Amino acid sequence: VTNCPFCLTMVADGVKAAEKEEQTKVFDVAEVLWKAME
Repeated sequence: VTNCPFCLTMVADGVKAAEKEEQTKVFDVAEVLWKAME
């Protein structure tokens, strides 16, 4: 979970480069908050 748009992109790119997309999900803090409110 990250709050910075730049960090979100960098972390997501790192997860993709490590081929860990199935095991690791990257979210913006707003996405987590939205899911908690549903």
